[in-house]
Amino acid sequence: MAFRLSRRLLQNNLHVLKDAATYEQLKMTTPKMLVGWFSAHFSGASKMYESQFDAMAKSYPQYTFFKCDVDSAPTVAYDAEVDDAPMVVMMPLGLKEDGTHYDKSDWQMVKAPTCKYDKLIPDAKAVIDSYKFKGGEDLSARGPWKFDPLTGGTLPPHQTY
Repeated sequence: MAFRLSRRLLQNNLHVLKDAATYEQLKMTTPKMLVGWFSAHFSGASKMYESQFDAMAKSYPQYTFFKCDVDSAPTVAYDAEVDDAPMVVMMPLGLKEDGTHYDKSDWQMVKAPTCKYDKLIPDAKAVIDSYKFKGGEDLSARGPWKFDPLTGGTLPPHQTY
């Protein structure tokens, strides 16, 4: 199992999150977009469609993908506003075409409408394809995300209310 897990982690753009610290690190170092697969160990649909998420990660090498069990890392699920499992969350982190930053209000969550889990991955792909990015962001200037007392989650350093 350890060899399989390490090989999966080396699949360049797919990570398995076990804690919030790794998630925070990904938010600071991902150039364009994080795409998260939120699952639960008790969810049959999570197990059935996880391989489709893996295939989607391979088809978008320019983005960073991660998997997160909501029970293993509940803080991550809370920050991403997850309310179903499985669920895919698209988190654009780079610059928009007009040069402004994407922020948390640009995140999109995709969940199965009325248990139609076969629609989850195609709907997520459509959302991913809708984002447009401008290059040139200096990742070293991106600081840590800050706690948002209004929601209990986090906000990017450039976003304020």
